[in-house]
Amino acid sequence: MPADELALDLDHALRTAGSRLAEAVGSAPTAETVRRLDTLLREMSGADQADRWEPGALATDPGWAEVRSLAREALAGLGGPGRCRGV
Repeated sequence: MPADELALDLDHALRTAGSRLAEAVGSAPTAETVRRLDTLLREMSGADQADRWEPGALATDPGWAEVRSLAREALAGLGGPGRCRGV
């Protein structure tokens, strides 16, 4: 799945969960990690950032290293793949 589709899926899930994000993911620390991930992806978005979303940039752009780190942290807080309860 392309990175932009994954980011859109995260955005949709966050909008759906709204104020219930901590309940949906099981903890406030995990919810904060997910919010940080969302903020980072938003900062990396926009027409002036389009080159960051090219396939080659996924391996070389430092922002993507941070995205992967936050995603691993969030996934660990969720207990692994498919564990998010409310989203």
